[in-house]
Amino acid sequence: MISDATTIRRFDRPDEVALMESELFGALSREGRYLWSIDVTVLQHLALCATIARREELPEHVVRACAAHDLQEAYLRDLPSGLKDLLPDYRKIELLWEESIFRRMIIPRDRWTMGHVFRIDQSSLLAEMCVRKHLGYVSVCEEVGRAASPEDVEDFTVVSSTMKMILWDNMKRILHPCGGIVWDL
Repeated sequence: MISDATTIRRFDRPDEVALMESELFGALSREGRYLWSIDVTVLQHLALCATIARREELPEHVVRACAAHDLQEAYLRDLPSGLKDLLPDYRKIELLWEESIFRRMIIPRDRWTMGHVFRIDQSSLLAEMCVRKHLGYVSVCEEVGRAASPEDVEDFTVVSSTMKMILWDNMKRILHPCGGIVWDL
């Protein structure tokens, strides 16, 4: 399958794909969350997740997991959950990519770590929707059972106003010790 203008990639074989910093940065800084239904890039989202984990003083491997949990979207795109539910093979492929990335970056995917990642991912979504005044914010709050916390909203305001290069430099500092990515340092 052709994934962009120059690359032929088997989406069912993520271990065969070299994770390149330039590809990750380029794609994640251009990829909008939920097909741009929220005016937030995936890179901003990952930075916010890592920021929340740091603020909560979680172990470094959880911070790295929060920073890496959507890296596969550089190759697969970020689709809304409702659409993913209609595409069962997509969820399998997404899981293959996440497992491959975490394995190569030596980040654990145990229940405790991923429980924190899921919770922080939800907090990030609420903050993003709140700040961007997304029409679905109230229904998502009802579904999750809470509203965005003031701290998460404040963190998002800082993250979203940070220039892309500074944002990526901060992400590199978090992810670099993990290995698994070919860094264009």
